[in-house]
Amino acid sequence: MCLSLPGREVSAANVDIRAVSGIGSAQQGTDYQLRVNHCELVDHFEISAGAYHESVPAVFDEQGRCDHRFSARGDGALAPAVTLTLKDGGVETHAETFYHESEAPSVRFEGVDIASVEGRQYLLVSANASDNVDIAYLSFSVTGLRASDLRRANGVIDVARQSAFADSRGAVKLIPERNDQGVYRFQLPVTKALSAAEIASNGLVLYDIVAVDASGNSASVSGIALTGEDVDEAILGVSLQPAAITITHALEVVALVPVIDYQFRGPTPRPGANQGFSYRSTNPDYVQVSDAGVVTPLRETRGANVAIIVSHAGQPDIVVPVEINYGKTLERLAFDGQPDVFTLPRLNRHTPLPAVHGVFADGSTL
Repeated sequence: MCLSLPGREVSAANVDIRAVSGIGSAQQGTDYQLRVNHCELVDHFEISAGAYHESVPAVFDEQGRCDHRFSARGDGALAPAVTLTLKDGGVETHAETFYHESEAPSVRFEGVDIASVEGRQYLLVSANASDNVDIAYLSFSVTGLRASDLRRANGVIDVARQSAFADSRGAVKLIPERNDQGVYRFQLPVTKALSAAEIASNGLVLYDIVAVDASGNSASVSGIALTGEDVDEAILGVSLQPAAITITHALEVVALVPVIDYQFRGPTPRPGANQGFSYRSTNPDYVQVSDAGVVTPLRETRGANVAIIVSHAGQPDIVVPVEINYGKTLERLAFDGQPDVFTLPRLNRHTPLPAVHGVFADGSTL
């Protein structure tokens, strides 16, 4: 609550006194934060609150603000006042009256945005908070994730957080600039820049916002927000491993592994059943295939045209030719574009392997 004292009027936008500890009795005392904007015009200010009296020289920061914390006890401790002496000799006064109350503040999430400032991206999270006496602070705990990273981590947030594009790493307090501020905007630098397509369809923000009033009452809001309209990831194409099957033993089985090339995740294997793929054999008398893509031979093809057809909604069918020949002998393995022996350049570092081909005794390859 604000109270103007005689003298030159100071607006709440220029001077603000905020309780930074829970308001108790006058004997228990209360901690306050004084903020003076445009403090480059001030020579010094005098603070009175109960038994506390102090004259403080004006030392302002690069934004022209003075901040000073003090504690008050005794009669009048809940009615702090400040008198500013300006460099031109003028005097301005400001006072506020606080009281203990039990009603919690209100807080509402407003939205998220990605802004670019001087070539660097920032995540902005906005909230609206109010209280019938005074808001002490809002705390923001914010994590920005790519939906593709969360999918890749099978929905485990702690794993996806390792590649977060923005992370407050715990709660960060935001102190009001003025009594009637209303909207609070928390700004967090983006450490892994997002493309325009990712902002529109791949960004999500986990937020936990807590508003605390001068009496220590609190209210919170938490949830997940999108940086764009959705997190639908386009499928750029579908391939299959292996592209052809040669079976040389009656007990041999082959598992087909579909690979979906996602817009943001890139090529992602999707083996097993219930992955959106269907499998069928063109000739079940020679070869069978399960719902999980496991191919089982029944008899040698002997020149018959046999294949597995793999289907996925919205994508062209993939045809995998199958040869079943129990007389073929696998002689060796060969690396695509490499000598027969592939040497790792060093240990303890990821090294992509070239494609591996089977070379049979008759000279054919797979």
